[in-house]
Amino acid sequence: MPVEDYDGLTLHTQAMGSTGSTIVLLHGLLVGSLSTWYFGVAPALGKAHRALMFDLRGHGLTPATADGYGVRSQAGDLGRVIDRHAASAPVALVGHSAGGAIALRYALDHPERVSQLVLVETPLPLMTAEWLERMRSASPLDLLKLLPMIRHASAERGGRPWKRMLEQLAHLANATPLFADLLAEPDFGDDELAALAPPLLLCYATRGGPVVTSTRERLAARVPGARLRMLEGGHALPVESPGPLAAAILDFCHG
Repeated sequence: MPVEDYDGLTLHTQAMGSTGSTIVLLHGLLVGSLSTWYFGVAPALGKAHRALMFDLRGHGLTPATADGYGVRSQAGDLGRVIDRHAASAPVALVGHSAGGAIALRYALDHPERVSQLVLVETPLPLMTAEWLERMRSASPLDLLKLLPMIRHASAERGGRPWKRMLEQLAHLANATPLFADLLAEPDFGDDELAALAPPLLLCYATRGGPVVTSTRERLAARVPGARLRMLEGGHALPVESPGPLAAAILDFCHG
């Protein structure tokens, strides 16, 4: 699919597979894009489902916008993609890191449109003042260190794609309200988490950090019936462990 227009909002969208129900995959912020899924998890999902992906605002091939980087706003972007490409049928949502918070927001607001929800290494709250200060003081090269280790070598070799990524990171960090919008977003309340309707699968890494570990424990305790799968790897599970993650998603969606 091409870069698509949604009433003035431009989103780069791709799909893999053409049969079965739709699974929508959302990537994380800054160093993420739909390629996070496209070259790893999506091919496995696409054998039995339609795997639908899009670049969030200012990521990948989706242009940056002057505003609209908050979770609720981007959950609205997700809704536009679902409405266009999935008609009235419920979809499974899979979100990595910040993409999980966006998917969670949409599932809470539109439970009738979501058949299953999978959160992969999602931290809550998504943004804190301490983390924001760290990101604001980081250089684009420092931000590239957020990439999984298997991509560090290719990043260090440079070239046009990595130069473009550095420029994109610098623009997101310095010329958009990305961080401010996310910091202004309230955390999810325990009461609304307890009322989550779609079945929930939590996929977290064995080498996850303290924030995602506390989030994992909180969600497992607050969401009735939540299932937990611990997968070997670090925060970039879709890239580091695509096979086991795809298998966990398929098992959950088929079960």
